[in-house]
Amino acid sequence: MRSVAQIDLSMYKIFTPSPLNSNYPEIPDGSLFYLFDGAKVKKVCYLIVLLFLVNPIISRTYAWIYPEHRDMALHGIKKISPEKRKKLDELWRLARTGYESRLHESVIDETNTISPTLIDFAAWPAISGDHSVSAKDMLNTVLHSDWILSVASIANELKIALAESWKSDSRNNALRNSDLLLQRADPAYATRAGHNNVHFLLSLNSMVQTEKEYFRVCEARS
Repeated sequence: MRSVAQIDLSMYKIFTPSPLNSNYPEIPDGSLFYLFDGAKVKKVCYLIVLLFLVNPIISRTYAWIYPEHRDMALHGIKKISPEKRKKLDELWRLARTGYESRLHESVIDETNTISPTLIDFAAWPAISGDHSVSAKDMLNTVLHSDWILSVASIANELKIALAESWKSDSRNNALRNSDLLLQRADPAYATRAGHNNVHFLLSLNSMVQTEKEYFRVCEARS
């Protein structure tokens, strides 16, 4: 059995959408969004988003399942400039305050653990894709859910299974098995996909909408 680190992105032979989901209460005081005053929170959030918007780090890549999303983010973060990586690391250090037992000390976890005990930033795009319906929901899932680490373990096992599958039926079986396991770990997995409210980015209001206008709309909806 190979470790997670030995699997290359080229292993993904199939791209099949997976259904996922979650429902959590309001984020309590003391959570990530309350570590700073409102202005500082917005600044940190905008900096993280803009860091990736202004820095095209992956040429042409596609992802449908958790391990693909996380691998894309991980490899992308590794390619950003030292200056931007330093800024991202500093933002992550601030964001971890109070959540050291939940968030990995590094933005990307390269320890190759099949069953992680902490969540890194590279996992957030994967969690956003199928395991939450909004930024607030995603943050609740990352910080407070009792199942997201199980989802991360299932995703790592799927990654290995796909890498070791050379026939389409084996890959299909691996994907279907992981869907069943994900549904058990994340009870809202299928219904979230059925309601088509995953991938929670808002659509543009028009083709001429600016980035600032788009962020204002997103902020108003959060």
